[in-house]
Amino acid sequence: MNILIIARGYPTEKYNLNGLFEFDQAKALAKIGHKVFFLCLDIRSIRRIRRFGTFEIEKDGVLIHNTSFPCGRVPCQIQEWLCRTLLRREYPRFIKKHGTPDVIHAHFLEYGYCAVKELKKTGIPIVITEHSSGVTNVLINPRVYKMGCDCYKAADSLICVSNALAKQLKDKFDVEASVIPNIVDTKVFQYDAVRKKTDKFTFVAVAKLNALKRIDFLVEVFSDIVKEFSDVRLVIVGDGPEKSHIIEKITQLELEKKVFLAGQQSRKVIRHIFDRSDCFVLPSAVETFGVSYIEAMASGLPVIATRCGGPEDFVEEYNGLLVEVDNHEELFQAMKRMIGHRKEYDSENISQTTINRYLDVKIAKQIEDIYTKI
Repeated sequence: MNILIIARGYPTEKYNLNGLFEFDQAKALAKIGHKVFFLCLDIRSIRRIRRFGTFEIEKDGVLIHNTSFPCGRVPCQIQEWLCRTLLRREYPRFIKKHGTPDVIHAHFLEYGYCAVKELKKTGIPIVITEHSSGVTNVLINPRVYKMGCDCYKAADSLICVSNALAKQLKDKFDVEASVIPNIVDTKVFQYDAVRKKTDKFTFVAVAKLNALKRIDFLVEVFSDIVKEFSDVRLVIVGDGPEKSHIIEKITQLELEKKVFLAGQQSRKVIRHIFDRSDCFVLPSAVETFGVSYIEAMASGLPVIATRCGGPEDFVEEYNGLLVEVDNHEELFQAMKRMIGHRKEYDSENISQTTINRYLDVKIAKQIEDIYTKI
């Protein structure tokens, strides 16, 4: 099957998170024998240093057709117009060179909307996978709501990455969605029985440092943990707009020797950090899925998560603890329990069960079934 995936961009050495979820699926589909083309409409700011213009490269068995046109901070309507214009221009060029695809698969609302508006007339089946929490807000942006109404029902198949997100789309847009989770990279994240241990109990969090991840709240709760346990530390991996605020919070609570900011890192570096940690903790306000949790679990770590959407699909008694969002006492008690009962969690079982559930070829087969049906 010839599959055309429409995405935000593709992961590079400098920007390893760019288009990562989409590209994981593209690699997996190529792995099970499909011919996969990855059409990127990259309209990030000119400050994101990269190669501009249109070019093609092959990466991990996937042909990437990339068009990069710096846009930056402009109204959403202009971004939409630009994406549609680029797709309208690049799609004919693409099919002239590579032929007509059997299926078109767009990720995220904005790109699904562009695909429906520009390519529905081709008659080629269109699949949309929704990952974004933007459509789950209590008060949805009117523009976002209109886009969802226009494209979700127009798609030949709609996929969500969690049951909570599928329910939200049903409630808000009256559409049915299949649930297919994200992929865990088992080449990187797996249990190592001889991993290096540290002399301090180490909590680790991996996240984009924005307000929804509640990292500042985590630091506040951890400050109370430190009052009861001296040999503990917290490692925070990631970058984002809340970084300076988090640094201020660490300084204010005099945790400079207990909390460490590791910055944004590659998956391989994160794996090494997991190997030197005891528990993954991330008290997000909203998660449509939560890839960082399953990466930690695949590495054998038990997790502490909030009941915020995605984690309810995979956090169970054998692999971690669930707490309510923004509940200081519940998070405090969960972290205390982890320190005292870590040995009760079977790391090898956590890892193997996670890998079996989120293995790349297994997820690819589920996506393939959707393609076949339509």
